[in-house]
Amino acid sequence: MRLILSLSLLATIALTGPARAGGYFTAEQLAALLLTEAEVAGDHTRSGGGKGRAKDFDLFGSDACTGAEPARVPKAVTHAWVSFESNHGTTLDIEINAVGPALARRIVDDVAAVPVKCPVVPKTRHTAEHTRLPLPDLGKPAAAMVTVYRYDGLGVDQARRAVVAYGGLSLTFDEIGTVAPGQAEFIAIVKAGAEKLEGVGDPR
Repeated sequence: MRLILSLSLLATIALTGPARAGGYFTAEQLAALLLTEAEVAGDHTRSGGGKGRAKDFDLFGSDACTGAEPARVPKAVTHAWVSFESNHGTTLDIEINAVGPALARRIVDDVAAVPVKCPVVPKTRHTAEHTRLPLPDLGKPAAAMVTVYRYDGLGVDQARRAVVAYGGLSLTFDEIGTVAPGQAEFIAIVKAGAEKLEGVGDPR
């Protein structure tokens, strides 16, 4: 699910090079770090995207154990995102937020803790089952999980989430409507996204 954020767009500033001193990023620089359609594994078509500055943001993965709305952090962040749809009916959202090193690492730790903290979350008409999704060594703090939704009398759905921290940047992946054979493809996308982050140089 795409993170719903209240946006006030930054004025566009043409810049060259990776990041400004002190770890400041423009929305344009962050957007350039996102995977393009050509870089996403499998048959994916770009369906949307954007960039800007938000006065607050939803804490990725914070809704997994509660089933409620994600926790909202009252911190202004510069961010960018892109959405893709696949030919087998899945939707993939990739977002990058300049949240600072401490919060970027916290989001990784929180996602890693979900399968341990709440492996099964019963709700009124469905049950969510969270399991850890192993990732290869990305050289950066990262975590991923698979969530299986079992709906009463309505079948099963699945979602995958992953997050990578690189200095003060938090890169998230959210895929819904997933099918089991696409797991290796999802991991390949996360790996490619993590590698592209290195283009910023000093990530502080």
